[in-house]
Amino acid sequence: PGSPQWQVVSDYLNVAFCLYFTLELLVKLLASSIKAFARDRMNQFDALVVAASLVEVVMFLVPGDETSECL
Repeated sequence: PGSPQWQVVSDYLNVAFCLYFTLELLVKLLASSIKAFARDRMNQFDALVVAASLVEVVMFLVPGDETSECL
């Protein structure tokens, strides 16, 4: 719970950080082969976190019923 202004700032920061980490993941993929990237457990974890974040951002950006939010 917080002020509506903080919620808006928090939402935009979430999108910005998600985009930043997505770009970081793409750069890591371009810098190495897909096989080398996939062998590293930290890269696998990073890709999982970025994928989950992208799902959340897409759900945030798609207009819909505001009463159906998860939290």
